[in-house]
Amino acid sequence: MSTTLRWSTLPLAALLVGCPEVVPPECGEFDEVYAYVDADGDGYGSPDAVGWVCSLSAGEIDNASDCDDESEDVHPNAPEACDGKDNDCNDRIDEGNAFVPWYPDEDGDGFGVTPDAVIACLSPGGNFIRTGNDCDDVSATVNPAAVEVCNGGVDDDCDGFADDVDPGVDPVSMTRWYLDDDADGYGTNEVYSDFCNAPAGIPAVTQDGDCDDTRDTVNPGVTEICNRLRDDDCDGLADDLDPSIDPATQREFYADTDGDGYGDPTAGALACVATPGIGVTNDLDCDDTNINANLVQDWFNDTDGDGSGDGVPVLSTCLDPGLGLVSAQNGVDCEPNDPAVFPLNREDCFDGADQNCNGDLDCDDSDCFEEPTCVPPCAEEVWAPASLPDQVADTTVGKGDDFQPTTCSSAGGAPDIGYWFTSPVSGNVTFSLIGGATWDTTLHAFDACGGAVIGCNDDFGGGLQSEITLSLTAGVPVLVVMDGYSANSGAFTLTAD
Repeated sequence: MSTTLRWSTLPLAALLVGCPEVVPPECGEFDEVYAYVDADGDGYGSPDAVGWVCSLSAGEIDNASDCDDESEDVHPNAPEACDGKDNDCNDRIDEGNAFVPWYPDEDGDGFGVTPDAVIACLSPGGNFIRTGNDCDDVSATVNPAAVEVCNGGVDDDCDGFADDVDPGVDPVSMTRWYLDDDADGYGTNEVYSDFCNAPAGIPAVTQDGDCDDTRDTVNPGVTEICNRLRDDDCDGLADDLDPSIDPATQREFYADTDGDGYGDPTAGALACVATPGIGVTNDLDCDDTNINANLVQDWFNDTDGDGSGDGVPVLSTCLDPGLGLVSAQNGVDCEPNDPAVFPLNREDCFDGADQNCNGDLDCDDSDCFEEPTCVPPCAEEVWAPASLPDQVADTTVGKGDDFQPTTCSSAGGAPDIGYWFTSPVSGNVTFSLIGGATWDTTLHAFDACGGAVIGCNDDFGGGLQSEITLSLTAGVPVLVVMDGYSANSGAFTLTAD
């Protein structure tokens, strides 16, 4: 590297006086250059001066306009970059670059908080991003790009709506709500809707399976009980067909093989209702193969061989003693020497004899009540239906006044009709004129001709028509009187049900 000579500005004569000979300078006074250090080689020097030189050497420049001589990218003609520096040395930083909002993204979900934006051309830090509108910067699952789901009112997609209020809520996240009209906690499968939360004003639950939403005692959570084939627990099975039936609601039924009404104590089963072969509720039969052997009973001689005994008991035992004796079940023979007369016989309605030993002759015997010509003296008509319900239609106009009013109606003088009624079934039978007459009626009932009053009514339910309910035994007749209040009479239809 050559050495550059530096000269003083003193007069040449002064320099020569008393001094040795000096090597002539390489440049004239007016050829000198004042040099500055250009450490970064960008053609612009720093304020650090080198001094006057004849020519510039490497690392020197004739100007001092560089504001950062350690960076070749910083000088007066450098383009201003967005880097937080004064790149063009004009005492301004980052001018000419676009200043944009930067949003802090604390939860790292790619969306920042808009109100906390920083305006700059360069990111203020590692957690600042260019995308804003995050409404919850603590949860990474909440941002404008998220899908709205049902989660207790959280606005997942930051659109100002949450759960059911947001039309964009994901239906997969919804809950199915079933109508629960009977408020038993179980809804009907047929009526449901999908919502995040229970629909307002509608009795709805999330549990389905109710097979009868009108009864709160019927749902999959209850226990099956005996109640006339109602499927209480909604499993498709009812009463005895359901293996989960509560045995406490069942009864013990016993086999009655011989049909004598007494059950075999060795053949019982729990059930809601009787079934063929197992149908009686007692276990008193000592021999279920013999209709004449059940309870301990008296055994009699049978003189005429008609199956009914007479006289005094010979033995008292349950099983047939095997001595040709007959049991008390066959009754006491009222004619022990006449084989055509015995308690189990059927009455001949027209011979003037008592064939069945019950004290009733011919048409007065219940065996003859259905005979068209057998009408008791107290009745005008025989009414013996084969099944119920049944009706009779007639008029009391022109009929006689044969029955006096009973305790339920003090007024008399109206014509009437007496029906000798025999029920085909045992139980409650209701006789009603409701809807069957338009005039003031009364109804009376007696247990026999001239017997006790067993029912009467005038003005049922506050109207002019009558209705009575009687507890009847199948095959046992009663007298039902169709009557009128005071002197009222007219056409009618009387229903038995």
